[in-house]
Amino acid sequence: MAITNATFKTFPLEIEGITSEWDTQITAIKNFVVSDMAAVGVTVSDTILSYFVYWFLCQEAATTVTAKTGETAPISKTTYPDFSKQIRTWNLGATILRTEFGITQAILDNRIETSDTEKIKSILLGSDLSVNQKYLSKISLI
Repeated sequence: MAITNATFKTFPLEIEGITSEWDTQITAIKNFVVSDMAAVGVTVSDTILSYFVYWFLCQEAATTVTAKTGETAPISKTTYPDFSKQIRTWNLGATILRTEFGITQAILDNRIETSDTEKIKSILLGSDLSVNQKYLSKISLI
């Protein structure tokens, strides 16, 4: 599955007004995420990557849509993806990615380190797996 504008037309990744004109930017963001994630030892699918592409895509710009009222009065409306939705989407992606790395909440609960980030670092330290830690960290508990 390639990540295209169609990826962002359904829940939970829906962005109002996205079209095929965004595909070049989506591909560039995906390439950035793959490079920045630097995952070693596990293949990260486009399904998982799409959650992080969504986050960066929303950070880039608002989407612009045009609506008409009556017969001739065009109204331009700029929509900004809800920030709490962006956070929930990132958190979902991080949770799914943790599972790919074999990191479950039960494993984290049994660790003595002080934070999830420290727990994840210690879990991966003894394995052949590596990844940019920010992709395994949830940024908010909204």
